[in-house]
Amino acid sequence: MKNKKIELTMGNDGKAKRLLYRGCSLIDDLNGNVIDADRHHSFYLDYHQDLKQYSPSFNEVKVLEDTEAIKHIVFIDDKSELGLEYHLLMNSEDSRLYSYVIAKNNTDRKFAINELRTVYRLNKTLFPKSYTASRTGFQPTSNYTNQFTKLQDETYLVKDGELYSTSKIYSKYDYADYFADNAFWGFFGEKYGFWFVPVSTDYYPSGPLKQELMVHYDGILLNYMQGAHFGTGDFMLEPGWQKMYGPWCIYINDTPDKIADAAQTAQAEQQKWPYKWVNEKLYPKKRGRVAGQLKISSREQIRLKIVLSQGAGSFEKASSGYIYYGETDEQGNFELENVRLGSYKMEAYTTEGHITDVFQKQIEVSKENTNLGQLVWQVPNEKIIWQLGTASHTTYPFKFHDQLRNTIWRSLVPANLTFEVGVSQEKEDWYCLQTDKGRWNINFRYFPNFEKKLILKIALAGASKKAAQNENDRGRGDPWLEVSLNGVPIGRKQFLDDGSIYRNALKNGNYHVWEIKLNSKLLVADENVLSMRVVNGSIMYDTILLTTRGSEENE
Repeated sequence: MKNKKIELTMGNDGKAKRLLYRGCSLIDDLNGNVIDADRHHSFYLDYHQDLKQYSPSFNEVKVLEDTEAIKHIVFIDDKSELGLEYHLLMNSEDSRLYSYVIAKNNTDRKFAINELRTVYRLNKTLFPKSYTASRTGFQPTSNYTNQFTKLQDETYLVKDGELYSTSKIYSKYDYADYFADNAFWGFFGEKYGFWFVPVSTDYYPSGPLKQELMVHYDGILLNYMQGAHFGTGDFMLEPGWQKMYGPWCIYINDTPDKIADAAQTAQAEQQKWPYKWVNEKLYPKKRGRVAGQLKISSREQIRLKIVLSQGAGSFEKASSGYIYYGETDEQGNFELENVRLGSYKMEAYTTEGHITDVFQKQIEVSKENTNLGQLVWQVPNEKIIWQLGTASHTTYPFKFHDQLRNTIWRSLVPANLTFEVGVSQEKEDWYCLQTDKGRWNINFRYFPNFEKKLILKIALAGASKKAAQNENDRGRGDPWLEVSLNGVPIGRKQFLDDGSIYRNALKNGNYHVWEIKLNSKLLVADENVLSMRVVNGSIMYDTILLTTRGSEENE
């Protein structure tokens, strides 16, 4: 495939043999981890099925179009259990390549996909620096980090680790980031930039809080169409399932300000979505606009996240279909564009305040303009006695929530902590995560003129086991949270490991709400002590509340 600026040569195995930009080779001298069979390869598609890594066994390569205006080839594996089509396109003038993947279950049984991704490995001399919306930095080679002590999955104690990350500990997960925040990511050097532009996030799983690997050591740029790293979990493919991922854009530039130029290109590509040139049954040109107003029954005026997802479960685990999300204004008005027609679960959660529930409603997008009108979210009529944090499904505003990802933060949170309600400051005195090394106490006064029925609500932004030896490490125990009041145990609950904290997430993994009915006889008029202890891992806090209303169940 060749135009006036780019020449890409692919082998029959669906891996690049050569990539030239204005005559300069961008993928020479590729190298990587000695255990990586693809350490010398780029522009390839691979996946993990039932915790085993696979490369597609392409049995056919087709040239779908070969004109002066456009080149289009596809690599086809229709024999494996996971059927794959890997498409690459190029037009005549641009510094852009386009690509998409069609995946399908070729069997009559369910099976698990742990990862599905495309990988772009670059010449590190030409592309020494990596970029995401959260951070820009140099990347080491795996041959270099392998010389040092390995702490856990792709995490090393490196003598000059500060050159690559926040401390002497470097992890490939330090450069993970949120799809919602990244219109593009990539690598750049003095001469060239190489950028991945997703164009739309509708084909990625898990919605607005989905985070994933994007760039890391060895000059590797990643496009995780499916990944279980941060709570999405493994994806069980039903018989008959198929899905188109993309198209996305690969953009190469040599402008003075490569990042700013890439940002402009990403914005321009987004304006073209959905692409008119795509000719696939799984990519309908007809899309819908969904609008409405979601009012809270308590009449609070706060912004909400609106998510439309497909599948039986919550949007956090949704992988089979497509996802759309946005934010309301303070009056609850929202509008989502370019939504594929079909059935969706509409969910909403707050970005502030005290509501820990999630609004849910089934909707049908069957025409170009779907107006849902005014919807009412019925919430409990709670009276808040005290609250730490705010209900956002993240660790905001607790200490360290806004730091760049690194292993070091887990060692800097205190083992034991005492927070005085009305005296301590949550931004400084309460931390985004608690480990299993001690107890955290909340001291508060109780005045018995409140109603007798009290509910303690603990909303977690994430929960993870201690560590993982590799990215497919499953099991080895999920974390527990034990809670006591004035020395009396009032609850113990286990939470499913979401893999977020030991991969250096500081804002969220999977969301949990635990409501505990309190016997007011346990409270005293003077100082009360609510104590929390984590066992076998760590947890991230969203908000903690003592209220006079709540659900009837102690889950």
